[in-house]
Amino acid sequence: MDKPFVMQQLREARDKLADLIREIDSDDNGFGVFQAQLPFIYRNLNLAWNSTRKSDEEFFRAFQESQGSSREFYGFPHDLDPFIHD
Repeated sequence: MDKPFVMQQLREARDKLADLIREIDSDDNGFGVFQAQLPFIYRNLNLAWNSTRKSDEEFFRAFQESQGSSREFYGFPHDLDPFIHD
């Protein structure tokens, strides 16, 4: 996938994360909004990463075939170790 698409997903994740931080910071009632919004942030980040592994044609064909809800694009990347350490 091309750089503008990946950057769009990263910017959306950044904006959603900034909104989430502001909401949690101003909410004295806990983390309900955290649990509701974090999956959408992960979705943008995963889509950004997973789309870099496909050509534009492969991406659009697979995305249309799955009607935009493919775990292939939105799920945690299979090529990343979820337990990466410093």
